[in-house]
Amino acid sequence: MGFMDSITYPESSTYLKVLIYGQPGTGKTVFAASAPDPLLLDIERGSASLTQFEHLSTIPVLNYTSSKTLEQVILEFQKDTGDAQQFQSLIIDSFSELQRRVLDEQLSTNSGKQRYIPDMAAFNLNTNMLREIVARLRGLQKHVIITAHAKEELDPLNKASYRPDLTPKLSNSLIGLMDVVGYMQLKTVKENNVEKAVRELSLVPTSKFVAKSRLGGTKLINPTFDDLLSLSKKGSL
Repeated sequence: MGFMDSITYPESSTYLKVLIYGQPGTGKTVFAASAPDPLLLDIERGSASLTQFEHLSTIPVLNYTSSKTLEQVILEFQKDTGDAQQFQSLIIDSFSELQRRVLDEQLSTNSGKQRYIPDMAAFNLNTNMLREIVARLRGLQKHVIITAHAKEELDPLNKASYRPDLTPKLSNSLIGLMDVVGYMQLKTVKENNVEKAVRELSLVPTSKFVAKSRLGGTKLINPTFDDLLSLSKKGSL
């Protein structure tokens, strides 16, 4: 059998893999919770923000206790049997806090100062472990929505730009595997001479922030996950 027998052609992806990052309070968790039939893995207690929205207040939440929690979720979602079948989406809120918690867990076996001051080997182990987790999340037959904090970086001219608050290697791996990477921010707009705050999700990279979309689109105002699904139906990944 020659290599020609193994050739396939691009197909539309049924399930989206999405990374949404931004400053605290910009609505990342609320956006993620709008995904169909979600399970929210709550790593930094962000689910509290959902209680002010009646339609989101009953979303199933699993509190993160250790890396074993995420391992169990991934295994159950891979099998997609029993209780896992009721979910179409998995939310990891947030990956920035997950990286810190996993690093703390890895360092807990050390003694003395090494328990509190990670060296390069510890960072590399942490990054490699989480890169493997991202690859497994990518393979799930579910929507996966990952939130992260935004990290500000200053160039030589002191101009700020933003990217996910993760180690560079992990950030690059995560960005590469996602269908959508969106930067969420709050903006003030004037409507009928009245100023109001709106959530803006940018999908196209600029000199100010990292973003990407295999679905097309440029920006969404007060977005929901349905907006991304609509983009997905218009084209193919």
